[in-house]
Amino acid sequence: MDSSNRLKPDVSAPGVNIRSSVPGNGYAGGWSGTSMAGPHVAGLVALLISAHPELKGQVDGIERIIEHTAVPRTDSQSCGDVPGSEIPNNIYGWGRVDALAALGLGDSDGDGIPDWWELWHNLNPNNPTDAALDSDGDGVSNLNEYLAGTDPRDAADYFHIASITAGANCIMSFQSALNRLYTLESRTNLAVGSWTVVSGQVDIAGNADLLELIQTNIRPTPSGSIASKFESRPDLPSNSRSRRKEALAGFGFWIFNLSLVTSVPTGNADHHFPNARSRG
Repeated sequence: MDSSNRLKPDVSAPGVNIRSSVPGNGYAGGWSGTSMAGPHVAGLVALLISAHPELKGQVDGIERIIEHTAVPRTDSQSCGDVPGSEIPNNIYGWGRVDALAALGLGDSDGDGIPDWWELWHNLNPNNPTDAALDSDGDGVSNLNEYLAGTDPRDAADYFHIASITAGANCIMSFQSALNRLYTLESRTNLAVGSWTVVSGQVDIAGNADLLELIQTNIRPTPSGSIASKFESRPDLPSNSRSRRKEALAGFGFWIFNLSLVTSVPTGNADHHFPNARSRG
């Protein structure tokens, strides 16, 4: 610890008797030092971003995930007036990095939110009650924020229709999320009838920016009701179940149904979420 009072190190990683690449396009064992430990941490960061693209650029969140999933390590000696028996300490930091735990694919508290996402957003992966909380006061629960790929700490970021343009074509614009696939469906009555997939508007990848889905050559019926539905899902293994939340918006005679469908690990029952607010 220096005059900044920063913790040193933040975490520890294997760095003794490591097999590593060496000059001459080869490999050799027996290497030790921080030059061996550092690449383990850098590789873990790359692994996290590969598994969860939403973490790109989220330095604080990545650090929090790695620190809080490290295997705690203690020591009999003290350093910088911090006992080695405390976690974190100035011997091992938060502990030895644990790549599998850092990926956080499980849901320790069974609240429908994976551990990595809770740690990223400073929630408690061992407290199931925080799923129902509305951390940013935008009227959307933390669970619904996860399902939509929105930020539970930003009241301006929630799943909703941004704009609707109705004419020869119906264009719906909304903020999309990474790692989500969006599909547009329609029917001629909002309340009843089967949904029909709109041609060419299936599994459109979110880009973390405004996304437009288009319904072509549609006119309102005499009763003034045309329904359209967005669905989205992440690319996850097939052993998953659906979760849905919806928002309604009106534009003249047009009525639109914005719906989000994501996947959660098998074992969680399907659940239909109440309508979310919509603006625009």
